Amino acid sequence: MNGPLSLAVWLIAGIALGAVHLLLLRHSVRALRAGGGKVAVWGALALRLGLAVVLFVQAAQQGTGPLLLALAGFILARTVLMKRIRVE
Repeated sequence: MNGPLSLAVWLIAGIALGAVHLLLLRHSVRALRAGGGKVAVWGALALRLGLAVVLFVQAAQQGTGPLLLALAGFILARTVLMKRIRVE
């Protein structure tokens, strides 16, 4: 079940998770800078952590390859988005 297509799916899932993680983090920072939204900040934190746990646990259950590819996709997405998103 670790064929090339399956491994590509794990990389794409990691990229998607990295992008969602960073965008939710950006949302949290904006809410805090606006002087409120602590419920939204805690909700975004819980969502970020929950999604990461679910994806990485599922990947780990499939083996080392899927886990490493999911992590690589996560790091790749965060690196690219950090360079593209300007801090306001």
